[in-house]
Amino acid sequence: MKKVSLFSACALAIFIFCAASGFTLTGDANADNNINIVDALMVAQYYVGMSVSGIDLAASDVNADGSINIVDALLIAQYYVGLIADFPADAQTNPPATNPPTTTNPPTVTNPPTVTNPPSATSLPAASPAPTSGGSGATTTSISSVTSPPTTITPVPGGTPMPEVTPDPSETSFFYFSYDDSASTAGVELAKYQLNNGVIPDPGLARPWEFLNYEDFTPETTENIGLFDVSMGLWERESLKEGYEKEYKLGVYVGSPVITKETRKNVVLTLIVDISGSMGSYAVQVDTERYTRMDIVKYGLTALTNSLKDGDVINIATFETTAAIAQQGLRYPEDLSTYNAAVDALTPTGTTNLADGVDKGYQAALATYDPEKSNRVVILTDAYANTGEIDPQVIAQHVIINGQEGIYFSGLGISEAFQEAFLQQLTDAGKGAYFSVITLTDAKKAFQDRFAALLMVAAKDVQFRMDYPAVLEHDITAAEETSTDPVEVQPINFSYNTTQYFFEGFQLETDELSSDETFKLTISYKDPDNGTEKTEVFEKTIADLRGNDMNLIRDAETIYLFTQLIGKQKSWGEISPVFSTYYQDYSSPLFNEYWELIKIYIGDSFEAIPESLDFGRVLIGDTLIKTITIANNSLETVEIFEIYLEDTVSGNPFGITADVPATLEPLDVLNIKVAFEAAAEGVYENGIVVDSSYDDEPLVIPVSGTASYETDPATPTPEPPGVTTPPTPIPTALPVL
Repeated sequence: MKKVSLFSACALAIFIFCAASGFTLTGDANADNNINIVDALMVAQYYVGMSVSGIDLAASDVNADGSINIVDALLIAQYYVGLIADFPADAQTNPPATNPPTTTNPPTVTNPPTVTNPPSATSLPAASPAPTSGGSGATTTSISSVTSPPTTITPVPGGTPMPEVTPDPSETSFFYFSYDDSASTAGVELAKYQLNNGVIPDPGLARPWEFLNYEDFTPETTENIGLFDVSMGLWERESLKEGYEKEYKLGVYVGSPVITKETRKNVVLTLIVDISGSMGSYAVQVDTERYTRMDIVKYGLTALTNSLKDGDVINIATFETTAAIAQQGLRYPEDLSTYNAAVDALTPTGTTNLADGVDKGYQAALATYDPEKSNRVVILTDAYANTGEIDPQVIAQHVIINGQEGIYFSGLGISEAFQEAFLQQLTDAGKGAYFSVITLTDAKKAFQDRFAALLMVAAKDVQFRMDYPAVLEHDITAAEETSTDPVEVQPINFSYNTTQYFFEGFQLETDELSSDETFKLTISYKDPDNGTEKTEVFEKTIADLRGNDMNLIRDAETIYLFTQLIGKQKSWGEISPVFSTYYQDYSSPLFNEYWELIKIYIGDSFEAIPESLDFGRVLIGDTLIKTITIANNSLETVEIFEIYLEDTVSGNPFGITADVPATLEPLDVLNIKVAFEAAAEGVYENGIVVDSSYDDEPLVIPVSGTASYETDPATPTPEPPGVTTPPTPIPTALPVL
């Protein structure tokens, strides 16, 4: 406010001079002979004290009250979108907005602040072709600024600065870690779906932090440490690792504040929806039906109506090659039918002009801005921007209006391949969160279960640090990132109504760990509104932690070991002793579900691949060698004692070679080389007997072959099929919410 009063007299003098001389186009803050959203942004930026170069102060004071403030910015925005036809400031002396005369800049104020102008919304690059799905020719989006390395946050209890204390290595050790919760549920759902349908999941899906974030870990009691609710437990047990006496499994629950539909402020929500052609692509199939990206978006937007309350306002902007404001100022519940019709009409087409979409979205957001409500913009896109550019600073200019919270920007990345870094940069600038939306579950979570999380970030740049007794060796983590250097661990945002569960493991060489030793969790973060650095600390002795939250730790370890198995980080032989030693009598819904998935993954068979072997017709004098694989697809270790031919009479043309006796751990295999020597004409049959500990009866593999003076005729090359199998049809209706 002080900055405005210092310049008000000078601004008014410039305005009078320029108006009399005919040089000023009211509302044209950047003097480019156009009145558009950039002018409104520049005025808002100037008002809140940001340095702006080239601003025409006379043109900015559109209501001629001698001050430049948020009212002027809103009037310019309303004029641009057509809500008002003229400005209050002596409109008759100003030329109309269309076809303005060539102007020169008015005299500049002495020693004005200097920074680069905001980008003009009218000077976007020409359209480029739509990107292909992958490959070196895929189009990427240009981002004007580069994200800096993560900032190390010094612990600041209650926002008061304090020196960082480096622990004595002889007493404690520590590490920083992140279980990033911006990712989707799709990896979890896809792995489960594939296993339940007889498909081995891609090892890349085995991200343990995503599984732990997906499942529900709710302790019986928690302790509040300021912003967060925390619970911590420790499972102390005999070590299964040679050279160690004890091992410790640590489980940590962290929950953010809860905001309900009833307690949250009303919201002015602007939805910017990507309707470009790529949104018609099929999403990853995680259940029996198949959906496009647009199907999932529309399902989520329909689910949104369950999160709205009386007094909320909705805007909808869409973008493809061009952008448009589809609906503006819809009020809930009066305009619900209009909203539903607008959602139903969304259809993918064209290229992806994300920049124009953001421009149109903020036009609607500014036109309906209400300082008494939470003003939020949410973009739904696969982020394949191939037409135009968007500077994150354009979004950053909106987050403060009138010196208070402005219009925050959040994002939903649609599909498993959206440009995450791009969307993260936009939402960082907009002080919001971003989530992945790949499945119907994701869409429902985003607009119902995590609606408050999408709108409001509880803590920014969160870093977790764990201090633990130095006599322990940290050997297991389910975290996405971990390091003793905080710069190597990317800070995260922690939204309202969200929780995370951490699983960590430690080994002890000797039995000399005092019950008075402690585990200490430090949570450093920034207040999302004012940037104040804060720290919360949760520290408990081993005596306090031992035996707490045991069911949560067991469930977390089961999930962790499952991801290690399907991710091919560990074999069943390596993890099975944990279950046979510590889980004989344990049961819980989560444990039972993942134990069944483990059994499906490993199977319960001891089999030959192929089940029988036919050499076909082999020319007299030739010897043909083929391979049979013995696979132990069971949960037990199988001993193979002997492999031999069932019939060894004179003239037998078969021979076998195998490295036996052998021990096959679960999922191990053994190859048998089988030879057929065509010495005398005739048809031959035999059996290969595999004597093992798997069953009382040995496994018998039939083998056959024909020795002949003529070989089998060549197998004709099949004609290519005339019709390919069509994809699963799109369902006529999405599931009921």
